[in-house]
Amino acid sequence: MHPEEKNRINEILFPLIAVFPNWNAKPETLKVYQAVLQDLDPDLLADAVLDLVSDPREFMPTPGVIREAALILEDAADDIPSAYEGWEQVERDFRSLTSERGKAHPLVDKAIKRIGGWTSVGQSTNPTAERARFIDAYRELRAENHKERRRLPQVKQRIALMAKRQSGLPMFKDDPPADGQEDERPVVIGALADDPD
Repeated sequence: MHPEEKNRINEILFPLIAVFPNWNAKPETLKVYQAVLQDLDPDLLADAVLDLVSDPREFMPTPGVIREAALILEDAADDIPSAYEGWEQVERDFRSLTSERGKAHPLVDKAIKRIGGWTSVGQSTNPTAERARFIDAYRELRAENHKERRRLPQVKQRIALMAKRQSGLPMFKDDPPADGQEDERPVVIGALADDPD
């Protein structure tokens, strides 16, 4: 990470650090905050920090809590519907005979597909059961989506490499690449120990 990025993150974190004067972070602790927060948009991160400052809390939030706060703000800006609002979109879609039909949020569409598809749900004689199944599927999809967005880029990269295990790519930091394979190993947080700054 470039020194400018580190300074930018430290400046963004300043309001939190200021409201927790007893928080004595070691340089290693700040490196972890920087590593976990570096991929977030600086404006979004700053808004999340201010949101956390205004929230009553006794202790300095962990990097994961700050990341979560940023994603919650992002969700609000993206206008992701709740499960019940999603079901309202489904009902509106079935009642609509206009060009508005088929304009459900992508997560709503995925939840409908997960429970059998638009045709199956539309032909059901038990809308109460379909609603319950939709809400369960939608909540599960939303949680999966949120967890994937919260995941650090380094971890996503490691998961992608593990998925390629059958192709002979190296699995661990010290494994040499297989013959004829490029070295696609990710930068891992463990590399912080090697960082001289």
